[in-house]
Amino acid sequence: MNAWNRTLFISALALALTAFGCGDDSTTPPTDAATDTSGGGDTGGGDTGGGGGDSAMGDGGMCTPIGMECRMPGDYIGGMMDQCNNADDIAAVNREDYGDMMNESLTDLASACGQSCIADPDLVACTTTCVVEASEMAVSSGCAVCYAASVACAAELCIGDCLTAPDSPECLACLEGDNDCCFDCISEADTCAGFDLSDPPTM
Repeated sequence: MNAWNRTLFISALALALTAFGCGDDSTTPPTDAATDTSGGGDTGGGDTGGGGGDSAMGDGGMCTPIGMECRMPGDYIGGMMDQCNNADDIAAVNREDYGDMMNESLTDLASACGQSCIADPDLVACTTTCVVEASEMAVSSGCAVCYAASVACAAELCIGDCLTAPDSPECLACLEGDNDCCFDCISEADTCAGFDLSDPPTM
């Protein structure tokens, strides 16, 4: 895995969170999907702010969801897998010539789209449409869902850790699963894509 690309990917996701910290809390995507019952902890109604406080990661490295309804793996992506694992989408993922200045990646587009879609009740759908349009249809809607889901997951679970310090170890840890739901936003996006989005294959 390319550590530099992973850092850039994490930083772009976390940067999107800076826009999510402003405004009304009612714009946070709902968590009405399945509740995680595997951890044995209290998963009913409590804090939905994600991060910034107690860690769900125990001393033994085991994570137990605490104090909130939690999504199950696959919920952000609707169970979609291998959506970017085709020649056209791999080419689109590897491009870094999007945007007005011709210097943006799909991660950059997803970050900007997430910011513009934050008030939409369906953040994933809005961001997906925006990424497809911003890429001038270079990426499929299935692949764009992977980017949109990563933005929504980060906004929902890691705003506390990533808002003020998007490059911090705490933000990275949160995005990788050290959050109140023990949910790995990065693995969710990679599963959707069919490969590590921060280090995509080349064709």
